[in-house]
Amino acid sequence: MAHGRDALARGDHGAALDAFRKAQAADPTDPDALLGLGQVLLAMGQVDVALRCLDKAHSLAPARWDIARQLVHVLTEHNRAADAQERLARVLDAVPDCVEALYASLTALPMVYQSEAELGLWRRFYRDALSRLEAAEATFTDDLRRRLIRAFGESGNFLISYQAGGPEELLDVEDPGRGTRDREEQTRFAAIVTRTASTVFEPFEDRRPESRPRPRVGFLSSNFRQHTVCRLFRGFVTERTPGCADVYVYQLGSSHVTDPFTAELAAAADHFRALPFDFQAVLNAVRGDALDLLVFADIGMLGMAQVLAAARLAPHQGVLWGHPVTTGLASMDTFITSDAMEPEDNSTHYVESLLRLPGIGIHYRRPALPKPMDRSRLGVPGDAPLYLCVQSLFKYLPRYDALLARIAAAVPTARFAFLGHPRAAVTAAFSKRLGAEFARHGVVFDARAVFLPRLSHSDYLAVNLAADVFLDTPEWSGGNTTLEAIACGLPVVTLPGTFMRGRHSAAILEQLGAGENVASSEDDYVAIASMLGLDPSRRSRARAHVDVHADSTVFEQRTAVQSFESWVISKKFSPT
Repeated sequence: MAHGRDALARGDHGAALDAFRKAQAADPTDPDALLGLGQVLLAMGQVDVALRCLDKAHSLAPARWDIARQLVHVLTEHNRAADAQERLARVLDAVPDCVEALYASLTALPMVYQSEAELGLWRRFYRDALSRLEAAEATFTDDLRRRLIRAFGESGNFLISYQAGGPEELLDVEDPGRGTRDREEQTRFAAIVTRTASTVFEPFEDRRPESRPRPRVGFLSSNFRQHTVCRLFRGFVTERTPGCADVYVYQLGSSHVTDPFTAELAAAADHFRALPFDFQAVLNAVRGDALDLLVFADIGMLGMAQVLAAARLAPHQGVLWGHPVTTGLASMDTFITSDAMEPEDNSTHYVESLLRLPGIGIHYRRPALPKPMDRSRLGVPGDAPLYLCVQSLFKYLPRYDALLARIAAAVPTARFAFLGHPRAAVTAAFSKRLGAEFARHGVVFDARAVFLPRLSHSDYLAVNLAADVFLDTPEWSGGNTTLEAIACGLPVVTLPGTFMRGRHSAAILEQLGAGENVASSEDDYVAIASMLGLDPSRRSRARAHVDVHADSTVFEQRTAVQSFESWVISKKFSPT
């Protein structure tokens, strides 16, 4: 067995497979041998066989969280959340106080839903799981709380926000609106994180001197690397006014320190810390720097970030919109947002105070562009209008499938390019759902859609340059993808949502002076997109407008950075 683990660790899959098979043959009821087999088969890409091994190991030892964790993770990744929840229930039957399984019941959600009804049922399930965790919390020992903190750090509560609330009629909720309900759920979950963190970590102590020549401002993320978060927010460091503040950058995950994006931030900051994924190490480093303000670039993508914010690392904490949903944390003082992206009445959407920076709220650097990709590489005819639909598949909600199907029916020669999910099962589930909706509109989905593999950034931009129209997702809009589409001259069509997260593209287009592509209704969205597909001259005019106006309205605007710096200075941070 030890030989198999050693071989797997050094990447010798053949030797590992041979060792675990021998161990399993010697004792077919040994769960460790089956776990090892499952792990090496996963590494070899044999998912179905691996799942059978892991499932058998779990059946033999349902109380073993190390086995269940691996199994639940793989099932969830492959859009089998119902199966994952069944295994979690089995763990909790065997070990009712398994805090890891209680928390995983919140996070094991589908990547892709087959219907609005299914989405609503999962939203209700999430609320029930949250209530179970709240009820169990009072009985947790100190050891269980430490284990729960580790579970929070290993997996973020990420997918729930992409449900966009769920259908009202399926939720049995008395809240007056989705903004209130989303905030309430986020606040309840954040309160559990905060109470748990308060029993595990030392309380925050303000260690700042009575005065200092300029404020000390930190920026923290695990995504200060080649990542959307870094592309959106690096300007707060790279474009800052020298001497305005002492700037500290904290990159979680020291393996990224050689990334060129990370290196640029390290050179631009006054102080750069590459920190491991270790709670205490991060707490000690950041608290030791005695900041006035700490800005989290994103909370919600990495569970560790929410725990760190709950423990409080600075006397004033802010968060940018890398994951544009309220954190729900009492310890998060300011949500740093875009004035142009926020709806007028957003008081029910956040627990934080808002800092509304002007325009789109960031300094965004225009990317260098490659040559357009040849359409033949995409499997798309050269003269077919090509609609780009490149959001993560979990952003596409069943309630809006008809928009794409109606466009396809209105533009008979059009093609639709999606980015496939790394897990084929997720792409297959999405394709099945869209296929049914297209068929209802008399269109064969498989004849009109292409799924692109994961692309290098250069190839991704080349696809944008080869496309004709960029179709935004309602409810959870493109941000970085929209800005990159505009850099490539693509007309963007969007339908603004209720929340800031559904209004990125609308704000960008309004800043650009291209508000005619901001739809006022679902019918308007279909009409705008169809006209762009059918009328090449309209597309040419849209591209010409972008070429003339993008650099003066959208790209590399310093007003947001300057406004942020003015706010920092006006706060006159002082020790409490």
